[in-house]
Amino acid sequence: DHHLLPEDLPKPYALVHSVQLCGAGVAFRFCFDLVTKFKPSYKKNLISKLELAAIATIADLVPLSGANRAIVKLGLEILTSTARSGLKSLIRESNINYQIGTYEIGHVLAPRINAMGRIEHGLDALRLICAKSTKSADELARLLSKTNTKRQDLTTSAITQAQDLVIKEHLVGVVSHKSWHEGVIGLVASRLVETHHKPMVVISRGEQFSKGSARSIPGFNIVDAIRASSEYLLDAGGHPMAAGFTIETRHIDTFSRKINAYAQGKLTEDLLEPVINIECELEKNDINSKTLSQIKTFEPYGVANPQPVFLTKGILVEDVRGVGQDSKHLKLQLDGIGAIGFNQGEERHRIRPGYIIDAVYTIEEDRFNGKNKVQMKIKDLKIAKS
Repeated sequence: DHHLLPEDLPKPYALVHSVQLCGAGVAFRFCFDLVTKFKPSYKKNLISKLELAAIATIADLVPLSGANRAIVKLGLEILTSTARSGLKSLIRESNINYQIGTYEIGHVLAPRINAMGRIEHGLDALRLICAKSTKSADELARLLSKTNTKRQDLTTSAITQAQDLVIKEHLVGVVSHKSWHEGVIGLVASRLVETHHKPMVVISRGEQFSKGSARSIPGFNIVDAIRASSEYLLDAGGHPMAAGFTIETRHIDTFSRKINAYAQGKLTEDLLEPVINIECELEKNDINSKTLSQIKTFEPYGVANPQPVFLTKGILVEDVRGVGQDSKHLKLQLDGIGAIGFNQGEERHRIRPGYIIDAVYTIEEDRFNGKNKVQMKIKDLKIAKS
């Protein structure tokens, strides 16, 4: 798949590899070439399986350009009328009653599928996809959702602990704990990167051997950084933005020092500075359903084809409140337009109705409770006048 080749290659009858596609994309393309050559009449049947390749392509965060974009665009069209009992049951269990896009796959469906392999056994996710009867599919869909809830709890607990262990001065954060499930450490690393905007390595510490997972920021090849300490590792693999490895527990501190020494000179200040790329500035009157309709023509969004981000200055705050568990999300009414800021609930203590703010946001459809209204999804904001 899209992981970088190891130094010692396996000795198969044939090696099929590409860094351009995810594993399912490679498998689909390989099958397509076989069918084209040996059984052309099966090609239409094979194309119907693009829905599975699309789910994998979105979940694996490969760039949505070229062949990947084609796989996802066509696959999503097939998914809307899927004949697979398992996918139908999973969609119902996830309470998705509208058209499925990259967000629904990346944040709702794929996490449920992945949860099985992370903390239980991936075979039950495969059984769901292959299920023939509705009864069996419904049971497996409930199991996937239940397992995903357990995964969320394990992840939240580990993130809370990990945040306290991050050393601010280190260019690459390396944190470890014996209580962290190795199936969630990649998710923990991703969240830490979001918070600290620097490469993060999260290790599930064992008595003799430990499992590590790493996530990076653009411009810093994390798999090269990890392999620079290969003498301490039993195995390592991945790609520039994400990697995994096994290490002897006694070498963790040495590994931490060495990867930070490797980062010196390679992780420059401009790489460590979080940046939001703004498409253009919009007037308040342009935040409407017509603009949203134009934006949708650029879907599907994902890696290398991000949703466009806009800036609007001098917008009036009419209402401020916290929503979600522990009010961790920010809900605003801005000049008659609804806005949501996920994980920005603390901002409600800083902003009051009557304030004028500059907002950076994406435009989305608010489907909550069947509203189908245009809303702003806040990325950043600044008080212009209080």
